[in-house]
Amino acid sequence: MVGICTALALQERGHDCVVVDRRPPGSETSYGNAGIIQAEAVEPYALPSNPLVMLRMALGWKNAVALHWPSLPRQLPALYSYWRSSAGTPLRKVIPVWHRLILEAVPRHEALIRAAGAGDLIRTRGYWEVHATGAGLATALLDAERRKRQYGRAPRTRLRRRHGCRRRP
Repeated sequence: MVGICTALALQERGHDCVVVDRRPPGSETSYGNAGIIQAEAVEPYALPSNPLVMLRMALGWKNAVALHWPSLPRQLPALYSYWRSSAGTPLRKVIPVWHRLILEAVPRHEALIRAAGAGDLIRTRGYWEVHATGAGLATALLDAERRKRQYGRAPRTRLRRRHGCRRRP
């Protein structure tokens, strides 16, 4: 994304650009965003301060991360920095800047989608968020309402209970 965005910005300023990938188009993405333009993320995702919760995340709880264990030692400095930045004061400093960036996400992407003629490839009806328990759902809804009060926006929610669904062991 950084290379494409840089090339597009340079083209807007009259420069010719060529983007070269090592693999076929789209193969060099991180897959971390699952193809979602995340307009609902009005606050950055912070790492939890509780080490036990972090361990559960590392072991696959909530599908939050997929660690590549052999590379973890090289990643520790960046993860430590992320963890420190997730604490109160540093996080509060970042939130207003993050919020302004997120407000631009959908309109900026819409312009690129139109320019590429790719509107038929985009679904604009949201995404699913699944909660295993009623308590988890209630917590998520309270957080969505808090974000709506604080930032004037929150994800549109439509609740549907899927009967017969079972959590995999």
